[in-house]
Amino acid sequence: MNRRIIITMCITSFILANLTACVKTPEEKIVTDKKKGSVNENIIPTSKDPKELDIPEHWTDTIEKSDGFVTIHADYEMNIPEIYNTPVYAYEMKKLSNQELQRLCDYFSEGNQIYRYPKMSKNELKKEQEKIENFQGRWANFEVIASAPNVQNMFKQLDEMVAQAPDKKETPQYVTAKWETPYQTERDKFNGQSDFYYDTKDKIGLSVRVDKGRNVDPVIRAVNYDTKAGSVTRFQYQEGTYIDERTIERLDAGSEEDPPEYKSWVEKLKNKISGEPEITEDEAQKKAEQVLKELDITGMKLQECVRAAGSTETESWGMLDEECETETGYSIYFYRTEGNLIGYETTYSDVYGDSSKIPETVYAPKFGTESIQMIITKNGIKKFRWNNISVKKEKIAGNTKLLPFNKIKEKLAQHILYMQISDGGEQTKKEGLKFTYEIRDVKLRLGNISAYEDPKSVWLVPVWVFEMDRSWEYKEQVNKESLPFEVTLNAIDGGYIEIE
Repeated sequence: MNRRIIITMCITSFILANLTACVKTPEEKIVTDKKKGSVNENIIPTSKDPKELDIPEHWTDTIEKSDGFVTIHADYEMNIPEIYNTPVYAYEMKKLSNQELQRLCDYFSEGNQIYRYPKMSKNELKKEQEKIENFQGRWANFEVIASAPNVQNMFKQLDEMVAQAPDKKETPQYVTAKWETPYQTERDKFNGQSDFYYDTKDKIGLSVRVDKGRNVDPVIRAVNYDTKAGSVTRFQYQEGTYIDERTIERLDAGSEEDPPEYKSWVEKLKNKISGEPEITEDEAQKKAEQVLKELDITGMKLQECVRAAGSTETESWGMLDEECETETGYSIYFYRTEGNLIGYETTYSDVYGDSSKIPETVYAPKFGTESIQMIITKNGIKKFRWNNISVKKEKIAGNTKLLPFNKIKEKLAQHILYMQISDGGEQTKKEGLKFTYEIRDVKLRLGNISAYEDPKSVWLVPVWVFEMDRSWEYKEQVNKESLPFEVTLNAIDGGYIEIE
């Protein structure tokens, strides 16, 4: 974990742990599943007219809660388009058959054989170990916390992995695409988590490489929906390592505490991605749309296209931290769409706190909004990631009434206050603790909420997404967080949507 995040979380946790009862929690029952009411009570006839949501063209505001304990500042050009009918549909997780899995693998392998994901050799692991223990590139932030127990445990784990690794690269074991017991790669083990590994003996996983005769063959990983394991359906094809401007923005969140070596590495990434692609943005988008058509994927709409860079010759755990030849292209994002709204996938974490203790409606959908990311260069598809693969079940409402913006912004302020006090405390507020949130982005999109009396499904509804920077003041010391926060609210009733 980045040192600036660790420091921020430790300080904030210490301060909030010392809060007792400084802010009175409203005597309102905590609603963790409002279910049917918010939609059924707000169904309205379809209309050809835009909704009147009283959204300002430019949002200028200062909202204070609990005598300035929490303050929200807004000076933001909204750019929210006119919204017409807002239907609500139920979706459920799609379980891919072996035939559907094979079709996806056949498409991306392009006639080449696939083989079981091989173990890393001792030399391969030692190369990664050397970069981590020497704090190179991405790992530069580890140096200042190298003595921390969790970092020492990581180093010890690396030693064990190297000792257990085979001396030579394994001979490929060719297979056909079908669901197998999930395979934990060395990187999965090192990271401690993975989107594609679950500790189960059930056949819900696939981890293979495509034999293209390269030093680094492309990887296909997939996982199927399973209620016992808690997995959702995902599929990913990737060649080497490619990153985009979104990734660099998160890496470059900014902190004076970052070591010079880390800052230098981020600057190198910026330089790599700044080159002019040998494919136009329009060509990349047309190629991406063609992929969806050939795979018979419908109901998805292009939302964002940003520059990307990478190499087919590296799979370094430190991203692009090697002196490898890179190429540039475009990273394209598609989301599920209904009406004239497009889905959204959470980028940043929510405000620190315990949502189980807050006195407001909380939705906890079983899975997130369906999305597809593709990275495309002049040499073809370098990455295809399909998240939360879903299928539409039924229409819940043809149109719904949405809260006006002045009520939504009040719901936002209440949520932030509730989360800040959810761990309790009075003493530090008396000593002058204050939190300030600066609005940096506002979106009106689509997101999943819990489905009424159907725990395996979700309802796709309009949502407000607020991205904010936070600073806190304590005894004349002002500290700005290095990473932004996101809060997602149901646009129908203002309920908070908790994203796992």
